[in-house]
Amino acid sequence: MLSKQKLVPLILVPIVVIIDQVSKIIITLSLEYNQIVEVLGDFLRLWYRTNKHSAFGIGSDWPAELQFITFLILPLIVLGGALFIYFNYKELNSKYRWLLAAIIGAGVGNMIDRFLRPDGVVDFIDVNTYGILGLPVRWPTFNIADATLTVSIILFVIFFIIAEMKSRHEKPTA
Repeated sequence: MLSKQKLVPLILVPIVVIIDQVSKIIITLSLEYNQIVEVLGDFLRLWYRTNKHSAFGIGSDWPAELQFITFLILPLIVLGGALFIYFNYKELNSKYRWLLAAIIGAGVGNMIDRFLRPDGVVDFIDVNTYGILGLPVRWPTFNIADATLTVSIILFVIFFIIAEMKSRHEKPTA
């Protein structure tokens, strides 16, 4: 039987999927393809686009078979791995479970697009970085699932590094 500690964070999966999919439906119904609408001037814009490839258009020139494996099969394997870790690693504390649930929800959100939208994943958030820290002036267009996935992975890595540093600091020296 699953414990409450394992079940409760899973509520985040459908929440992320619903927010992601509803935002994409709103964009596709409200904007023409390739239409740009300024939200916060040139800093934040809505730009309805689609992407059949990976982040930043990676793989757009790959053979169709490799694209299929990389953008459809591999994400399913990664989602399966995340679910396996979620349910089988007893050492995972609550914050890691919440982050994994967010990652799973984001993955499902984009997989829905990959399987059900013939034009690919709907992207619509366009941010101007002004080239700060050497970033491209305009960050590649993304969506709610992409943002959730990125933030969740970054937080997961930060928490893991902090936990490792604490663990090494607390170990007695020989």
